[in-house]
Amino acid sequence: MSTDIRFRTTRSLEDVAAALGAPVSLEDAEDHWEWVLADLDGVIIDITRTHTVPAGDTDTRIFRYDNQPFSAELRQHLVDRLTAAGLLTGR
Repeated sequence: MSTDIRFRTTRSLEDVAAALGAPVSLEDAEDHWEWVLADLDGVIIDITRTHTVPAGDTDTRIFRYDNQPFSAELRQHLVDRLTAAGLLTGR
């Protein structure tokens, strides 16, 4: 089972969460990373990336906050929503 999904986007992490239909419960940043925690159908997801380079030049990563793998169904649900929002192409 997959533990994360990675892609590149210039959109803000809040916009990515909104595209997933996942309300943000926390957003924060430190010297190297920025992240949001959001609720996707009862599963808390972490959407993160480094902010030391332009957003489009680094991977945005989505993973479960509890570090469990995505079920096949939840992973497909994420992929479908990311694709519909134009965030995943050709994968």
